[in-house]
Amino acid sequence: MSAAAAAADAPVRPVPEAKLHEGVRRWMAGKGWAGLRPIQERAAAAIMRSDEDVIVSSGTASGKTEAAFLPSVSMLATSPVGTVGILSVSPLRSLINDQYGRLASLGEAVGLPVTRWHGETPADEKRALRRTPRGIVIITPESLEALLLKRRGDVERMFGHLRFVVVDELHAFLAGERGAHLAALLVRLDAALGRRVRRIGLSATLGDPRIAAGWLRPSAPGRVALVEEDAGDRRAIEIRLECVVEQNRPDWVEDEIAAEEMGYRTGTAQLADRLGPRLSEGKNLIFASSRKTVETLADALRRRAESSGLENGFHPHHGSLAKSYRQAVEDALRAPGTPATAVATTTLELGIDIGPVERVVNVGPPRSLAALRQRAGRSGRRPGTVPMLDVAVVTRAPAPDCGPLEAIQPDVVCAAAAIHLLQAGFVEPPGDAPASLSVLCHQILCIAACEAPVDAQRIAAVLGRAAPFRRFGPQVLRDLLVRLSARESGLLERLGGGLVRPGPVGRAILESADVFSVFATPVELALVYDGTRLGSVPIAGGSPLAAGDSVVFQGRRWTIERIEFAEKVAHVVPAPKGSSIRFEGGEGAPLHDALPRAMRQVYETGVYPPWFDHAARGVVHHARRAYAARGMDRNPIQADGGDVVLLPFAGTLRLKALALGLQGEGLEASASPYAVHVGNCGPTAVREVLGTVAAHSADRLPDWIASRGAVPEGKFDGTLDPGFRAAWWARTNDVGRLAGETASFLLAVR
Repeated sequence: MSAAAAAADAPVRPVPEAKLHEGVRRWMAGKGWAGLRPIQERAAAAIMRSDEDVIVSSGTASGKTEAAFLPSVSMLATSPVGTVGILSVSPLRSLINDQYGRLASLGEAVGLPVTRWHGETPADEKRALRRTPRGIVIITPESLEALLLKRRGDVERMFGHLRFVVVDELHAFLAGERGAHLAALLVRLDAALGRRVRRIGLSATLGDPRIAAGWLRPSAPGRVALVEEDAGDRRAIEIRLECVVEQNRPDWVEDEIAAEEMGYRTGTAQLADRLGPRLSEGKNLIFASSRKTVETLADALRRRAESSGLENGFHPHHGSLAKSYRQAVEDALRAPGTPATAVATTTLELGIDIGPVERVVNVGPPRSLAALRQRAGRSGRRPGTVPMLDVAVVTRAPAPDCGPLEAIQPDVVCAAAAIHLLQAGFVEPPGDAPASLSVLCHQILCIAACEAPVDAQRIAAVLGRAAPFRRFGPQVLRDLLVRLSARESGLLERLGGGLVRPGPVGRAILESADVFSVFATPVELALVYDGTRLGSVPIAGGSPLAAGDSVVFQGRRWTIERIEFAEKVAHVVPAPKGSSIRFEGGEGAPLHDALPRAMRQVYETGVYPPWFDHAARGVVHHARRAYAARGMDRNPIQADGGDVVLLPFAGTLRLKALALGLQGEGLEASASPYAVHVGNCGPTAVREVLGTVAAHSADRLPDWIASRGAVPEGKFDGTLDPGFRAAWWARTNDVGRLAGETASFLLAVR
């Protein structure tokens, strides 16, 4: 073995505390620290003894932020630079504010200012930093885009000697449009500075560190040092699966609040009866899958507390609520001595410091193991405590004549499968799909605007350095540039000699207020009570509300007095009744293939773990009997009246691909979270069509999707032909292959 190889394989010696800057050591002493944690020692070694990029991966509240900043701040304080030295990118403003609170005193200890830079930062603070760029800047991707796009002349002066880029919550950027956006921003920052800036990624949950390394430094993933906590440092999680079985409510009564007021014993009411006494003391978190569920459950918990003569300690927390209200909920969680439980969507999932939490409840079947692990890690942060997680699933008793999917209770079984995977340490890796066409168009336009006129080859070269765009290859990017600069598109215009600049459509986009974000800004209706803004409701195609309607918002009930449509404001007053608001929203995280596969194992084994409650045990027992009685282990193609249900036990992407493959062959097919449904067809006919899909979908399906042109339109790809967008989507998502493989699996099961 060569000396270099031996050195690479040798364990990294921890950096002793004495190697840190004197001001950093004083700061640690002032915090009462006995020394560095093991993960912090190893991170300091990787950061201070090499020039490699670094990923620090460890559990929630393990000190990752300090693991990155103690050594990097020490290096910056020891060898100061004439510009900003550390740029930290965070996915949320609330996380930036939280991180600022943790870093400001550290920066002060060594004479380095810390600046928050996002849409709510006062203009004079930004001007002061541009005038005298120093220290540490914590920024959102959108604000970094604004700097690169609108203040390119300031970028080199502000960041010319930048030493580190820290990516906080790295796992949140490894997939999706926002992650592709940040990946492009980082290579554009390198290009603007004319050099490679060292990167540090921080993450609590990484399903595949190699993918994370490839995202952080796509040109040299082998030069990314991974610092992980030891297996012995991971805390065991105390888990319980509980089930609420609702009886007798007719299907036509959909709204939970209306059903309860009609006298039905709803699942939400039963769950609130259970959770209210259990969470009436201490600090707790309840996570739900949607804003509607958050509001409905928070309302039920509040009413039960108040009817018992107790002060309400249950508060909703989601992105549609006013910032001041969300801040008040976070303050209540931090305040010692008073009970507080937040009922939240993903808004409290990431690393906002809310203090010690006794118990976490996840309502509904988990869709993401990474998110479930992140949520569980919010509890058990005090010495001598362990994380406590309850997974609560509300289901309905199957009718005697129900279909095959309802009979096997997939929500409860999915929750059981997720807990099995969580205990096994599984975290799904991020998908390897490339960036969406919309983000690609946005970044092409932004580079063209920054450097106009610019050689189209340079645009392709710069974007090709970012991981989500590398898969396209230079020729595909050049072909897209030609299409975007065509007269009918108008996004770009050609100047000759290979140069391009923004075209008329592109200039209009660049002048819009929300050009910095890759997401479309929804039209919102603000809810206001007595001059105070409660929050806002996204609306599509006009207001879904009218004067006289009753709604549940902030966990309370209101009646709309009047709506000022020009100002997009609805004035409300407290009311004794309310109904759930139909929030606009997506489908949530896609299921990874591993979770449905684990569901199949739950069905086909007879084990009842001790963390099942009595009701969960009964539901799973009957689900297993139905699964066996219908022969689903041998026949995943099940008749359902005059329809067919296909159960390939595959993830969301494969189910959607199979549904498209069947549609392409003329069947009425649609995907649900666990199955594909085919209408007006029998199992024999479906089996024949599955054979065609298995044999030909890789060739036929992309063309059929392109002929329909019916795929989601992104914010910035509307100037392209629908057929082209559809073909691009089908090709980059490998829909034909996924459909063929899933069809083949269904045909092979016996």
